[in-house]
Amino acid sequence: MDFENERKTCDGHLLKWLFAAGLAWLERHEEQVNRMNVFPVPDGDTGINMRLTMNRAYQAIAQMDEDHVGVVASHIAKGALFGARGNSGVILSQLLKGFADSIEDKATFNTRDFARACQNAVELGYQSVGEPIEGTMLTVARESSEAIQQLVTETDNLIVTLDTLLDAARESLKQTPDILPVLKNAGVVDSGGQGLVFILEGMSRLLHGESVDTDGVGVAEAVAEDWQSALMPEDEEGYGYDVQFLMHGDALDVVKVRGDIDAMGWSTLVVGDSTLIKVHVHVHDPGQPLSYAVGTGAIIDDIVVENMQAQYEHYVQD
Repeated sequence: MDFENERKTCDGHLLKWLFAAGLAWLERHEEQVNRMNVFPVPDGDTGINMRLTMNRAYQAIAQMDEDHVGVVASHIAKGALFGARGNSGVILSQLLKGFADSIEDKATFNTRDFARACQNAVELGYQSVGEPIEGTMLTVARESSEAIQQLVTETDNLIVTLDTLLDAARESLKQTPDILPVLKNAGVVDSGGQGLVFILEGMSRLLHGESVDTDGVGVAEAVAEDWQSALMPEDEEGYGYDVQFLMHGDALDVVKVRGDIDAMGWSTLVVGDSTLIKVHVHVHDPGQPLSYAVGTGAIIDDIVVENMQAQYEHYVQD
């Protein structure tokens, strides 16, 4: 699809096309993102998790023919929450929700709206993580958003704004190994940040009339000689289990659930509202958070339990 060199607004139809292009470009580079996945657990599934999250979000709008951009964005965010997988997927879902919340009442958005929505996305993304770690996709999202806040007072061109966002995201991604030692030791950039860059690249390619069906250059991978020892678990019990599920109810307390789940393990992400909560946590006993959720009276479904120690062993053997 061809677009003019200058575009000042985005409606629901364009947002749908942009999201589809971001998903397609991420899917094209899924394995590259997987290979970079060393933090917080070297289990090689960041690309898969981000793609699954994006795909579920897109399915929420796939059959829509909606001009109102706020309506489309809200459906994307809801779909992403339902389909969120892994740390990267849950954080991505919150970035999408923050963006959607900012434009929910708008029929179209312009550059200033876009910059505010990106800022809101970053704020919610950081809030979703108990102890945000810099050098991750959160850093890439924040620094790229910061790069366009002043720019939008100088231009009303959305294409220029998105390209600036993308350039800043690429530069931020390159710096992630200097911030997070485990990345430098393994010789990679942050996998979630790389996934986010691929999503933005797909959107940019669409606006410039470029195909999302051909391979791009991406970011070169450097592999450190001692990368395997750098990824060994610090806990003598190993990496444990990744537990994810949805809680459904009428009066759920997100703050209390987050605190209770966090006390059971680590890498905790608990997001949602009084009727739907997405839980993600790393634990050694996967039955504990599941039993807790049932004990609150909530209905649970979409349960995923993954053996991260086994995934790690498989990852370092490949």
